[in-house]
Amino acid sequence: MSTSISPSSANGIKSRPPSSGHSSQPQEPPRSKPEKINGSSITPNNNKQTSRTNYSFAKITTIVFLIAIADVLFIWHSINASIGGEGEEPHHLGAEAGLHHLHEKKRMKQLNDHVKNKHLKQNSVVDSDNGSQLQLQSNKVGASENQKRVITVNTNGDVIGKDFNKISGANKNSEKKSSHQMDERIAKILKSAHVEVDKETSSQLPTWENVISQYGEKPIIYGLETCEPYRNSVKPEDRMIGPAGIFNTGTNLLFQLMKENCDIKEAIHSQSHKEPKRNGVRWQAPWGKHNPPATHKLKNVAKMWGEGINQTAFFPVVMIKDPYHWMGSQCRHHYQTWWDHKDGNCPNLIAKNIVHRDVPVDVKVKYALGWIDYESLTDMWNKWYEGYEEQSFPMLRMRFEDLLFHGEEVTRIACDCVGGKFTNHFTYIEGSAKENGMPIHNGANGLLKAMIQYGDPNKRLNGLTDRDRLYASKSLSSNLMEKFGYTAPI
Repeated sequence: MSTSISPSSANGIKSRPPSSGHSSQPQEPPRSKPEKINGSSITPNNNKQTSRTNYSFAKITTIVFLIAIADVLFIWHSINASIGGEGEEPHHLGAEAGLHHLHEKKRMKQLNDHVKNKHLKQNSVVDSDNGSQLQLQSNKVGASENQKRVITVNTNGDVIGKDFNKISGANKNSEKKSSHQMDERIAKILKSAHVEVDKETSSQLPTWENVISQYGEKPIIYGLETCEPYRNSVKPEDRMIGPAGIFNTGTNLLFQLMKENCDIKEAIHSQSHKEPKRNGVRWQAPWGKHNPPATHKLKNVAKMWGEGINQTAFFPVVMIKDPYHWMGSQCRHHYQTWWDHKDGNCPNLIAKNIVHRDVPVDVKVKYALGWIDYESLTDMWNKWYEGYEEQSFPMLRMRFEDLLFHGEEVTRIACDCVGGKFTNHFTYIEGSAKENGMPIHNGANGLLKAMIQYGDPNKRLNGLTDRDRLYASKSLSSNLMEKFGYTAPI
């Protein structure tokens, strides 16, 4: 099926004019008359008191005015200040950095208030539905030595509670021992995120064999041959890198990992682009990370992080996800995608009320410049990535699953590609990469939940009926599936 895009008023104060009449009687010397304010007379004997009252009122007004000025200056400073590392000087970065700064301060304040004001119990949260109890305990920067974050999940991998608990020295030792009981490769990833898990939690995490069975032993990246031409054609201070990808493919996770671990040193001198860390790592492609390139690159300017950006100097890292897992993600967060489905019947690839033949459920997607119709979710996945396969500009194509299970390796490759300096101390993002206060991102997977979800082969086909599975295996692009190491279920 081919795709198509559809196109006061003000109040015045009047003063009483003086009387124009003249009296024929001799005029007496003017005498002071009591003034009335709110029905009370003020005689000349009270002039000093009135003067003091007026002075106090003026003083209070001045103080309030100065406080208001200070608030305005603080907000203006926040909007224009940078979020640099420890010991870095602030830079003028524009609204992008300032808004990031404000959100960061708000999150830190909420965290501080939560720790100070809420009485926390040592017992973990219990899932009342099935009685399962799992704990994820994480040493967080800024927490005291005797505090660890406790994240409780049920057996489906759903996070059902988060808290900060004080733990005893004995518990610390037992937790350190338990971290060695899980798969070594999985433990290394959790360690990079400063996460320790207890024995029960480790039993829910995938083994490395589970990961290999779905995605192979090594990461898959395409486009490495375009790195050198990009570096040769774009000045170091003008280089930029960031994510592109269809909805629910890890674009926010890529941004977070690159932002924390990669630095294009020369970007600090750029006059054309300014990121929160002045490191050349941007939140999205300037034409919009979710938009198809053929219809949007050089034709659309993204509302966020797109204004004033040279689109030909931007290096996109295109994220792709196993289509079977991706369809499940779409069921949880459909974004600007609309098709007939409901809870308990999702992804609903074919019409269930027609039994004698397969009729795909059509999909409509709203992009920045209009709507595109697809035959089905599988057609949407095919067409979107085929659109990038047809492009010739420099870019990398990378799997979401490699970002999850080979995060340090693939982010280092992307950073080196554009001439950036990669950190010596890789930091993974433990929380959800989508925790930015936007309602559309509520419930997005964090590291633990993502590992449980995408590392378990049994969760890959959740929601698919036998007819859906058969239709998907026939309709998904065999070229894309083979190229990125994804296999159709047996």
